[in-house]
Amino acid sequence: MRLTASLKPVDFNNSDVHGAVRAGSGEWPVRADKLCETYLVPVCSPSYAASDLPLRGPEDLDKATLLHSLGRPNDWLVWLDGAGFLNVDLETGHRFASSSMAYQAAQCGLGVALGQRFLIEDDLRAGLLVAPIEVPIYSDETYYFLSSPRYAGVPILELFRAWLIAEAQATNGAFGGSASVK
Repeated sequence: MRLTASLKPVDFNNSDVHGAVRAGSGEWPVRADKLCETYLVPVCSPSYAASDLPLRGPEDLDKATLLHSLGRPNDWLVWLDGAGFLNVDLETGHRFASSSMAYQAAQCGLGVALGQRFLIEDDLRAGLLVAPIEVPIYSDETYYFLSSPRYAGVPILELFRAWLIAEAQATNGAFGGSASVK
């Protein structure tokens, strides 16, 4: 098996790729298994949360330094809309190529990142991040395992698919996520 990381669209018709994990809202032209539910929550370092800047509710974010992920450009808007507070300037703050980079910046005390709950759960438990505004908002942009129609039924693909879905179910069960086999 070969695993690669890429944000490029997968061309199942012109490659030997058997499957791919992709983020989206569920509109896929191939078999797609939802791996988890995504809930967004603002996170920062314990020291940032303990600073003179109070973070008690969404309205306090207009004074905070927001950390944005270029890979998930709409997350702050989705969260603020869901929290019922849109009076935050989303053009300010720092931008990072990926969510993991934004989470690392949050751990270093650079500001407030918007965490995908299932990805930051371990950091919250370890105390590397805190969620000072515990208002999880559902996002329909989540992760799916896409299967190539060319390899449907091939044992190695089906075995990997079943394993990945079982792992996703075991991981997501701790905080209400889901995965499905179709």
